[in-house]
Amino acid sequence: ECTGGDGRVDGLDRQRGRVREGPRQEGGARPRQELRPDGRGQRPDAGREEGEEVELFDLGRYARAHTTYAPLLATTDLPSVHGRAVLSLFRLERLKEAKRQAKTFAKRFAQETYWQQSFSLEEGRYYQEAGDHERALKIFEKVERTGGDWAAEAGFQAATSLWAINEQDPSEETAAQATAAQEAFVKRYADSPRAVAVHMRMGDHFFKLGRLPEAIVAYKEVLEGDSPVADRRVAIYRVYNSYFKSNLYDDAHRFVWRLLQEYPEHPKRQNAEMDLASILAAKGQFVEAVDRYRAILETASGDLAAEARYLTGEAYQSMGNCPEAIKHYYGVSYYGADAAAQWISTADYKRGQCYEHLGRLESALKAYERIVQREGAGSVFGTTAQERIAALRLRLEGKAVQ
Repeated sequence: ECTGGDGRVDGLDRQRGRVREGPRQEGGARPRQELRPDGRGQRPDAGREEGEEVELFDLGRYARAHTTYAPLLATTDLPSVHGRAVLSLFRLERLKEAKRQAKTFAKRFAQETYWQQSFSLEEGRYYQEAGDHERALKIFEKVERTGGDWAAEAGFQAATSLWAINEQDPSEETAAQATAAQEAFVKRYADSPRAVAVHMRMGDHFFKLGRLPEAIVAYKEVLEGDSPVADRRVAIYRVYNSYFKSNLYDDAHRFVWRLLQEYPEHPKRQNAEMDLASILAAKGQFVEAVDRYRAILETASGDLAAEARYLTGEAYQSMGNCPEAIKHYYGVSYYGADAAAQWISTADYKRGQCYEHLGRLESALKAYERIVQREGAGSVFGTTAQERIAALRLRLEGKAVQ
């Protein structure tokens, strides 16, 4: 019953007979992702505090938590009570008051660097979320240089700020700095729970740039780490997709099969099923590919169905079975009222090729003429089809002369 920050109740205490509300923000507090110490140490007073104020803070109810903490500050010497009171102010975005009380805390608890660093990180996050990433970066870098339990978190936030700076005003120089910061973080803090988020960030970056080998390396780190399910779903889809685009079909086959087995409810499952069939075809396993396409057609519609019919025809054409290929190419237009015209025109062109191969030139001519009628003579499809029409008419005229 004690679970993390995924929206479920944290630490339900039945012994005290309390009915807690689920986590929610109040009093103007900003929604936020929790900062994480690296776990090498523990707060000096960990386990000594308890009570409603702790529960309110953990549930994100910072206004009520601070109101509950306030009268305790004069009667307790627990740094955690004073520390959480300061953090509540940061979370409520009462920055001036929070910084003033943070200074008071530092004078009273000079040795409590754990809490003092956490205050600095909260201030950095305040500026980060306000879009002032340059100012946030300076704070995070200072905390990281200090070392201690918060060094990895500060390093992560610094890398995040550098990434945001490049996104705000991209340039070759800022892009290089941002990328170098991510790479440095995962090397320096390989065991940090934040590492998978940085690998995911880099994977997305490389994937969008078409740097597929680097994207694969980054996404594999996400799959091997303790990453959120949503990130793992994206990562495994893009790993097999990158292998497929790189013509590395055995690796693509392995990862698309893994996706289908491990994530049966994956939002791109239909795409993965289609890609698996195409991977099989690319490997020369045409019979298995056709079986897959047929299974997809049992539930597919629109463009997906048109693609499956087209690729079925392509598989038969690759096997040298033109009559069967023609049947499936024709099915693209016959069943494709809700499909994009490009699938129909492409299928008609391939159908024309099959007719030519079989020597059925009149039928090929009709297939190409359909493309011109549909797409227009000046279109890319129409121009290509007209070239075949002209060539076929010459051949037909030559036969007529003979």
